[in-house]
Amino acid sequence: MSQRAIEIVKISDLKSVKHGEVFEWCIDYEEFQYRAGDDFLKSRTGVDSPWEIWPLTSNTKTAANRKVFELIK
Repeated sequence: MSQRAIEIVKISDLKSVKHGEVFEWCIDYEEFQYRAGDDFLKSRTGVDSPWEIWPLTSNTKTAANRKVFELIK
């Protein structure tokens, strides 16, 4: 499921897909991933692009949601 950043006004507008322990967001063709319990978020702009690592304030999905929102706004 892909979303447009322009349509996301608040954190609760973010939609993630869960694959096992991994939560994934796709916003304007940028992919974000968070594995339950990790203290970082990964992002990349394409399948062939390297992952960027973003530290989180805590190891929760809520912190991952906040970081995704911060990065797209």
